[in-house]
Amino acid sequence: MSQISNVFQGNIADIKTIDIDTLFTDIREPIQNKYFDVLNTVLSSGKIDQKHYSLYHFLIKLVSMHLKPDTPETPFGPQFQFTNGRSLVPIDLTDDDILAIKEINDHTNDRMLKSRLLDLLWVIKKDHNACKEAAEIYLQMGVILNTDDSWTYAEIYFRRALQLAKALGRSKELYVNISDSIQDAVRDSSKSTKDYHCLKFMEILLEFNIGDPVEYVTIAGNIADKALNDCNMCKARDYFKLQADWYHCLKDDEKEQAARLRAAMTYITEAEQRITGQSPSYAVASEFIKRAIEGMRRHGGVANKIVLLKAKLNEYQKLSHKEMKAFGTNLDLTDCSREAINHVKSRELPDAIRRLAFIVPTINISELKDTVKDMDERFVFGKLAPITLVDDAGRTITSAGSSLYDEARRFELSMYSYAAQNEWTIRAVGYIDPARTRILSEHHPTFNDLAYIVRDNPFIPPGHEEIFLRGIHAGFHSDFLTAALFLVPQIENSIRYVLDSNGVYIANLESDGTQPLKVLGPLFDLPETQEIFGESIYFELKGHLLEKAGYNFRNRIAHGYATAANITSYITISIWWLVLRLCFTPLQKPASKS
Repeated sequence: MSQISNVFQGNIADIKTIDIDTLFTDIREPIQNKYFDVLNTVLSSGKIDQKHYSLYHFLIKLVSMHLKPDTPETPFGPQFQFTNGRSLVPIDLTDDDILAIKEINDHTNDRMLKSRLLDLLWVIKKDHNACKEAAEIYLQMGVILNTDDSWTYAEIYFRRALQLAKALGRSKELYVNISDSIQDAVRDSSKSTKDYHCLKFMEILLEFNIGDPVEYVTIAGNIADKALNDCNMCKARDYFKLQADWYHCLKDDEKEQAARLRAAMTYITEAEQRITGQSPSYAVASEFIKRAIEGMRRHGGVANKIVLLKAKLNEYQKLSHKEMKAFGTNLDLTDCSREAINHVKSRELPDAIRRLAFIVPTINISELKDTVKDMDERFVFGKLAPITLVDDAGRTITSAGSSLYDEARRFELSMYSYAAQNEWTIRAVGYIDPARTRILSEHHPTFNDLAYIVRDNPFIPPGHEEIFLRGIHAGFHSDFLTAALFLVPQIENSIRYVLDSNGVYIANLESDGTQPLKVLGPLFDLPETQEIFGESIYFELKGHLLEKAGYNFRNRIAHGYATAANITSYITISIWWLVLRLCFTPLQKPASKS
């Protein structure tokens, strides 16, 4: 068994001879990226001796880890993570590295640096003194950064301070002090010009059940009403939802539902805004109408209004076809990756995510049929032999004979096989993953950042939002093992939910009077499934989840056939992206011609 090497390659005794804090004297705000940039500049200069290089190289590794307070069980993630590797995380640190961290902490007074060192000592060694001191420093940094320009960093530090204080006990003075400071920050930020300054701080209070809901339901409602008057529908919607959450704390079901319905109504206004102005888009407007319908359906909307919205959705969807543009390049994956990165970079996070969801079209069935037909004509003798597909152990999993009776099935198997081995692989490796990685490096999206995707989403059944959120979040952060295990089992139920929402009967009636729900195979046999999802997405879902000539991934995961290598491959990247796209795709039974 190979021995794990130390990350710190220097002499621990040399640490006390180096003035660490001088390096960071020009940094005015305790923000991680600023420290990384300073260390990177010094290390790249080539003007330091080996003693300083060893220390600074160790520090940049520690600073590079991304603080993720939305996953407190693993608060530090790698700066870079790919399907075949990652950068440093706490479990990579050895006992000697811990000794070096303690020595550095004893010889620095820099807030940001000490908070990182002390937090690591808590995470790895459960050092309670380090936990207490780290929480105090995070609070200090949160107060410093609670400005209109830097409040997003303050939110991260406030949340982490509270998590650490909670670990030591909610009744302790430290927890009470941090709670009071965050409540003061909420009151101050209620007058902020930044849309989500107050909202993000209030979400911390909700998460930890802090404060008087009566006070905060009023603050959230006032901000929502003002945003509505300013025609800022996105802000109004989020604050109405926050107000509903506070009403939920008060157990006022009627006012909670009214606030959620007001939030849903903002989608209608935003849809109308999106078909006017400099860059009108009926595709985006369709997405908002779809969410309005779902929100009203869940929260007591008027039935006649929903019928009118469905008609408007049909109208917008027809007009959106004129907006479709080709996006692609030649087969050189370097060019694909560059084009994909340029497609999402330097965008606001919601815009970048939507551009990722539609970065390439789903498969063109007509073109796929032509390709497979051309292959059959060029390799005519292949048609005379039966098709046999085998698994990793060489066992036959499906086949089609050479008779005329099997010709249609043979052709279908060839379509799924070609799509899986070529189209979907190139799409995942050349387009989806480079764009996803770019979004991760620019935004490091949190659960709260992604929550809007799953709210009032017609593809996601009520009560399943958190499951989808965790899967989508894991995919963005390159944790495809988690993404697959959360998302793949959910897709079948979502298909059922979409069909049921469109009036399709999704149960079987057995002779004993029981009515078990249809499972995945029979769901795909329903003609309405292809009608509602469309020929292309229907083929994609069936090929990814069920077809043995495709990925058959639902069965491989459900029955334990998939290995960790299978799950962390381009297959999960492709399925994750397909789920993301479906979250932005209006799914509705086409209106009858009459």
